[in-house]
Amino acid sequence: MSRRGSWVTLVTALLSTVLAAAGCGGKAGIAGGTFADSHPLPLDTMTVQVQEPGSYGGRFVFVTTSGPKTFNAIMANETSTTDMTDSRLFAGLTEFDNATQTNYGLLAKSWDVSPDGLTWTWHLRRGAAFSDGHPITAEDVLFSFQVCMDDSIHPSILDFLQIDGKKFELSAPDSHTVVIKIPRPYALMIRSRRPIGAAISKPLTR
Repeated sequence: MSRRGSWVTLVTALLSTVLAAAGCGGKAGIAGGTFADSHPLPLDTMTVQVQEPGSYGGRFVFVTTSGPKTFNAIMANETSTTDMTDSRLFAGLTEFDNATQTNYGLLAKSWDVSPDGLTWTWHLRRGAAFSDGHPITAEDVLFSFQVCMDDSIHPSILDFLQIDGKKFELSAPDSHTVVIKIPRPYALMIRSRRPIGAAISKPLTR
């Protein structure tokens, strides 16, 4: 057999071995390349595309230059806290994707804006819940805004929730709808992750 023929045979054997291993190998919960989750997803669940399927439990390691000063995102004044609380401990109504330069919903599955830009209507995801299982409702979102706009505690994000000294007006027509009225059009309304941010569990807080 020639040297070239030997190389062809060797490469063919290696490819066969790799393909066989790929066909026989696998991870728990994966069948035919599709992740089979044994936990049923609630209605309106947000899903994202990932390279590797996740798993329940385990430990999440986050690297930061300094430890957070508090876990209260409303009172945070420095990035050592907000890097930890924003998106990792709390989820807002929306989020901004730097890669695609687009906004997408988190707690809110969709939203509508009036033609004059003064009324924003947020439609919450049904089935969204706090880590203890308590469902997130429009009342929790309203309560969060009320805390953020409480002058007596001097929250760090109050300035983001008022325009020309006038605070936002909020209402909840039903348990999954939040309406926010603003004094004049606000360019950062959709991108204000923290002001429109983490819903606080009203029953647990009280």
